Amino acid sequence: MPTTDTKVQFSQRLNQLLDRHNFPPKNMGRITLLSDLFEITHKGAGNWLNGKAIPSRKMLKVIGEHFGVSVDWLIFGHQPDESLPSGNIDIPVITKEQILPFLNSGISDFNQYISVQDRISSKAFVIDAKDSGFELDFLLSNSAKLVFDPDLPPQDKRFALIQVNDVLLIKQLLEYDKGNFAVKSVNKGGQSELKMLNKGNSILAVLIEIRF
Repeated sequence: MPTTDTKVQFSQRLNQLLDRHNFPPKNMGRITLLSDLFEITHKGAGNWLNGKAIPSRKMLKVIGEHFGVSVDWLIFGHQPDESLPSGNIDIPVITKEQILPFLNSGISDFNQYISVQDRISSKAFVIDAKDSGFELDFLLSNSAKLVFDPDLPPQDKRFALIQVNDVLLIKQLLEYDKGNFAVKSVNKGGQSELKMLNKGNSILAVLIEIRF
């Protein structure tokens, strides 16, 4: 059973990770954003962040994979220098119309860049929430910026930029079979249904970070 010291040390490392990923402070939405991200209760997320509980081993693995750190580092602090990102790179902020040309040919004439952690591919890009032209399945402030990485493998329940019948959408991925994904959509009758991402529908990039 985890000791109080272990719980507190885990909370310190988790908060350190969230700071590095530009999560808001605790009293400004950090707990809510964390609970939404990993689909846990608000109380559970608060317990993690306040040193009152440690996630299950399975959930620790999910957290580690999401943030690019090891479970051993999350629990024990082993090898922090190797587990945490060490530098930054600049990636472009692009419009909806620039996405496909950027992915297909790597155009490089952009007006704005942001600095992100270096554990990211050179093809990564940012979409500004207020200028994106996307209908989102989740609420965001206009100041938010969505960071996408085309080289990150898709995962169940991660949000991604997808192309469905030549239309670009940002949707949550649902893995219905190993390596096969679907997204929720609304049919002509107004009912919710699953749309399989088969031939002709593609996952272009995975959402890895939301910056505020």
